[in-house]
Amino acid sequence: MSLEPYTVFFYFPDKSRADAAVAELNKQGHLAAADESVEGDGKWLVRAATPRDWDQDPHQWYSQWEALAERHGGICDGGETGWMFIDEDQLAELREMFKEGEDPD
Repeated sequence: MSLEPYTVFFYFPDKSRADAAVAELNKQGHLAAADESVEGDGKWLVRAATPRDWDQDPHQWYSQWEALAERHGGICDGGETGWMFIDEDQLAELREMFKEGEDPD
């Protein structure tokens, strides 16, 4: 199994549908939240953080998100990895900062 952090994005036409999707996602063990779209179009964005298993068939994995969106009258708008790609020097610097208890900002 090859897991990495991943965020899946959904859009729903109203808050009640977004909230229902968030409840289902959280019940399944994902970390989800809804926010009103910044586009001002009345839509609601739902983001769900979940581990992505790259050994699982991608069509099967993605179809679960499309099915959830459809159940609640929305769409799945894809996702992105949570990994940050940094070089070894940056990684060493981050490790030192956390070891010393410093805030990385």
